[in-house]
Amino acid sequence: MKNKVYKLQEIDDEIINLYIECFKSDKIYTSRDRNILKNRDLIKKIFDYYQKYGVILYTKRYSKKISFMCALKMNEILKDKEAVKLIFDKEKYPEINKYINRINKNSNYIVLVGVNKIFRRKGLAKKLIKTYLQYYNKKELVFTDIDNKYSLKIFKTLKFNIKEINKNYYIAQRHKDYWHNQIN
Repeated sequence: MKNKVYKLQEIDDEIINLYIECFKSDKIYTSRDRNILKNRDLIKKIFDYYQKYGVILYTKRYSKKISFMCALKMNEILKDKEAVKLIFDKEKYPEINKYINRINKNSNYIVLVGVNKIFRRKGLAKKLIKTYLQYYNKKELVFTDIDNKYSLKIFKTLKFNIKEINKNYYIAQRHKDYWHNQIN
């Protein structure tokens, strides 16, 4: 399936509905996350932060959005205390403060990748991440949630090494030779 990747220009009901659909039965989500899914205004606020401090990419089929990913530039979002509190849930994971202070501020956080159930296992998540890495993230590092086995698998297929693991997150680093050959 050939799908073009687009950069989201405006947060709309379709992307919010896709987010809710993708994560409403996700086992990784906490009770806090499930409460967010019930509050469309809060979802919009979070997505506004994703867009302001990073990028939201999506694919579509027959003009309907079917997958998306959200990534944050750490050096930009860390300046906004309200955004950090909301996105990183500092009350539930107080160790995030120590972790954020240790990570490279030039790294990026791939927060969410969601694919409509009908279109899963067709390479859309990998395509979104690969597009992000090639066009929007010229950094060598990314980090994401430790318990997300799907993202770990995608990063490994894209020739990342796990550089560091913490209780809730891991940092992955690209093989420079692989990416130099892929981009050039």
